[in-house]
Order: sequence, then structure tokens, then C-alpha cells
Amino acid sequence: MSDDKKKIAVVLFQLGGPDNLAAVEPFLYNLFCDPDIINFPGSFLARKPLAKLIALSRSKRKRQDYAAIGGGSPIRRLTEQQARSLELALQRHLPARAIVAMRYWHPDTQAAIAALEGEPYDELVLLPLYPHYSFATTGSSLKEWNRHNKPKVQCISSIISSIIRTTSRESWNASREFCASSPSPSKSTSCSAHTGCR
Repeated sequence: MSDDKKKIAVVLFQLGGPDNLAAVEPFLYNLFCDPDIINFPGSFLARKPLAKLIALSRSKRKRQDYAAIGGGSPIRRLTEQQARSLELALQRHLPARAIVAMRYWHPDTQAAIAALEGEPYDELVLLPLYPHYSFATTGSSLKEWNRHNKPKVQCISSIISSIIRTTSRESWNASREFCASSPSPSKSTSCSAHTGCR
């Protein structure tokens, strides 16, 4: 592998899920605390108490559901497997790393940003794994990224060069072609692969 190839980091966005039964209620609280989930006039005053009430009222039934599938959500394990497979596929062509950022559970967006701080990357691809674009899924994950990443931009040497807003076939093909190309990135330009988003 040539040293002059650009180094790429890919962040896989996913919803997240409780990894054990004790995590069900705090996971639901995180979910319903999202302003993109509960949004009405004056909701900023009621959101946290309402999220606590919903989480408390739903957690018993949801714990039973998770108990029935082994005691927790498999989404972290499966997403980390996807990240590893993507990383290995990309590494056949260029230096690459893939990490996971869960919106409502661990490893969260802040953990993903912290993981990027220790290693220099030339380009960064934000790749939501939601089946279609929605302001409450992809949109919320991107907002969370921007909230936490903004103060740290100077600390991360990589550049956000592509945001894949859907995981449609066309969007994935576009991102694959982007990752396979090797021209030097422009540090003053941010491009967006935006297929099928409304």
C-alpha cells in the first residue's frame, strides 16, 4: 500500500439500542429527549420530564421484548461487524478506518469523535445506516455530530469531505467510487453526496 494514498475515516451512524436489560430505560430516555423526536411549541420546557415519563412507562414491556431476544439489542455487535468488514474492504485500496457512532446509546457520537482525535486522516466520510433519510434519523445524527464536533474541528486533522445521506444503491455506488479515487483533497472544499434526500 502506497504511503501517498489519502487516509480515510468512515463513521457509521446508527440508532443504537440497549445492550442489556438495565439499559432499556436510559436508552428510551435518550431517545425521547431528542428534540427531533419530541418537538412542539414549548417542548424544550416539557421534553425531559416527558421523556422520563415515557421511558418509565414503556421500559417494563420493552425489557420483556429484549429479554425474549437474548437480553439486549444486537445492533451494536452487528454494526461493529459491518464497520470491520467495510474497513477491511477499503484497506485493500487505501489506508482506512471505520468506526461506529450510535445516536442514543454507546458508543455514542462523542466517543466516535474522541476516537478520531488520536489519528490523522485526510478525509472523513459520514455514513448513516438508516434505510432512508429522515430528519429524526439521519438528520438527527448529523445534528448531533455537528453539535459535538464543532469545538473540536481544529483538533481533528481530517476533513469532512462527504456526507452520505441515504444508503440507496445509487448513494452507495457514489460513496464507493469516491473512496476508490485518489486525488488530493481540497482543504477548502466540502462536498456532499446527497441522493434522494428531500
